[in-house]
Amino acid sequence: MSRNRNDQKSNPREVSPPSYSVIEDSRGELVNRDLNVKWPQRPRTGHHSLGEYLRRRETRHKSASKRSPDEESSQKRSSKEKSDKSDATDKTDRTDEQASPPAVASPSECVRPDWPKAFSGISPSHSMKERLRPTRFLLYYCRPDALLSLNDVPVCLPLMVAYMSSKGVLYNFGVEKERDKQGTMWRVVMGDGPPEPGFRSLAALVKYYQTYGELRPTGECENFSVP
Repeated sequence: MSRNRNDQKSNPREVSPPSYSVIEDSRGELVNRDLNVKWPQRPRTGHHSLGEYLRRRETRHKSASKRSPDEESSQKRSSKEKSDKSDATDKTDRTDEQASPPAVASPSECVRPDWPKAFSGISPSHSMKERLRPTRFLLYYCRPDALLSLNDVPVCLPLMVAYMSSKGVLYNFGVEKERDKQGTMWRVVMGDGPPEPGFRSLAALVKYYQTYGELRPTGECENFSVP
């Protein structure tokens, strides 16, 4: 049978949250090293001791018993007035909610992140041509064109860069992730030529190829070194 609230208040030894600060030690026990005590125990002396707790509780009981009937009546009236005001406010709020139409954000208020401009999700390589225009590129995870059975489902998908040259030719390059003493390095792999520069984040890699290009004698500009 559960105890009522009055029983819990009258029993100072009832287990309750500690009134002093505690930390969890390596054994999972809540302790206060300054007071040299383990919860739910109390210190033998001081502000948090059982004797001090009982003395403070007795003082509060005496102060409450000394209040005059007029003070108690005034306190009850004040509590009732606050309750009435709260009920009236709740009713007003509910009325306003029913009268007002739901707020709908306009397209201009919907802020989209920047990464969809550089990342296309999961796609087969041949479909990337439909999503690009000359001198533009997208990161994407390359999935197989067809899965003939469950045995063909890959455990992981390679991260790729799809790039459309100024002549409208589609190129697909791999992106490799390396680790060194400073952390992670991202690099585009373009074949047997000199290695491409490495970057500490994909965001830095994307910004580099969006900013810098190769201007050729014919006047064409390419973001990647393609034929």
